[in-house]
Amino acid sequence: MVKKMLLSLALVVALVPFTLAQRVPSNLAQHELSRPQPPVLSQHVVSHDTDTAPSYCKPCLAYGGDFDPNDPNANGLANWNTVVAGEAEVWVPFVVPAGKTATVTGMFVNTLATIGVIDPATTPWSIQARIKPGTPGKIIASGTATATINPTGRNGFGLNEYTVLVKLDKGVTLKGDGQTAYWFDLVPQCTNGSDNNCNAGAIYYESDTEAVRANHGGLSEPNDLSYFNSAFFGVTYLNTDPQSGGCNGIGCDRFSMGLLGKVNQ
Repeated sequence: MVKKMLLSLALVVALVPFTLAQRVPSNLAQHELSRPQPPVLSQHVVSHDTDTAPSYCKPCLAYGGDFDPNDPNANGLANWNTVVAGEAEVWVPFVVPAGKTATVTGMFVNTLATIGVIDPATTPWSIQARIKPGTPGKIIASGTATATINPTGRNGFGLNEYTVLVKLDKGVTLKGDGQTAYWFDLVPQCTNGSDNNCNAGAIYYESDTEAVRANHGGLSEPNDLSYFNSAFFGVTYLNTDPQSGGCNGIGCDRFSMGLLGKVNQ
């Protein structure tokens, strides 16, 4: 039986006026916005769950786990900066152990995307603290870095999944108390108006990871503490947990995002 599972852009039904949806080119609207029912997961999904961390997470400071398209709560949330759909951000938390510091040397997101291209390849990233509903908190570090994009071999909702990864020119050291979270955001972008890939409807959904989290490990990613922020969707730091409705009540408890680096002794 085909499982009906909601992809994050169904959030538009509740949060975006119809006049705003009309601004999206018709090929994208027909693909994601105008369907009266949630998108249906393809029966021909590919899932490669293993017992080891991804090879690109090295040294692996933290990893939220693999996307599992067969999980009934599997989902994805808009995380992009694009020509056709403005900007949207997913902020994912991690906790540094008490009495320790952690040095972040890179980060990555696994994203369900309409294309395997980002343009430009210099991708913005940021680390923040003290995020609360409706409040961005404090920027700890931010910048842009050259990004790579590579397929994971997984897919869902008719979209292939890719890893977008950056390595930082200078490591960011974070102090930990074992309880307070830092939030990380890495935004795939396709803003080059001269690139047909961008003009044709490039969009990127950050994959979530739910009850069975293959390969997760490293720093703790607290459950139900991620945030969604997007002027395009009319949302200011909305908690993504089911009770807050950030993913319309389906999934998005944790996300398939990771950090490169190490915990300092």
